[in-house]
Amino acid sequence: MTLATLLSGKRLILASQSPRRKQLLAGLDIPFESIVLESPEELFPEELHSAEIAE
Repeated sequence: MTLATLLSGKRLILASQSPRRKQLLAGLDIPFESIVLESPEELFPEELHSAEIAE
């Protein structure tokens, strides 16, 4: 079973701006999208208290 078969029907998201990581995924012929959040605040819901976030 190939990686492409395992990922079939799944959405692969690269949460990085690393050109090398994009190059590696593209070289595997696996469709992916790159999404980069602008600020750390976007990572956690507003109702999540800071004590609940691991460092």
